[in-house]
Amino acid sequence: MKKNIILMALAVAALAACEKSVPYEPGAPMNLDNPNVYFSAYNSTKTVLASDATEFEVAILRDDVETALTLPLKSACPYEGLFTVPETVEFAAGVDSVSFKVQVSDKIEMFKDYQLYISIPEEYTHAYLPSETTGPRFIANVIKEDYVPYAEGAWFDFFFTGQGWNVVLEYSAMKKEYRLS
Repeated sequence: MKKNIILMALAVAALAACEKSVPYEPGAPMNLDNPNVYFSAYNSTKTVLASDATEFEVAILRDDVETALTLPLKSACPYEGLFTVPETVEFAAGVDSVSFKVQVSDKIEMFKDYQLYISIPEEYTHAYLPSETTGPRFIANVIKEDYVPYAEGAWFDFFFTGQGWNVVLEYSAMKKEYRLS
């Protein structure tokens, strides 16, 4: 028994030793003279789209507004061909915020989560400074649903808070179910 465990451990160690090491590449030095572009904190990381939606918006901000700027964007998605992100975004001189539209393919399945990664190249950011902003990377979790408002009501919590608030009951024809969102 001990012999089998030792042989298995040696086999696993031998397999792990076959990996090639990845060479280290340090990041570029931060340039404080760049425009410091970042994603708005108002962008929702959970993007819920209606069943017929074909796009959603993402907002970007910058600190230095003196000159016009053409900002390249990088994007990645594990599912090819589902999202189309513009290659560049234009800031006019004096403008500190712009938004762009992400096109959504009709191949997206209903009620399935998809992740989309969008980033700003580091030469346009202050990536190493502590910040209150969301930074140069944005991850959108996109889902399409067919829930629509069905009825309005009130919810009362007599036990914990003693307060009440208005709620909307929603219905999904595809799932044939109701929910309180």
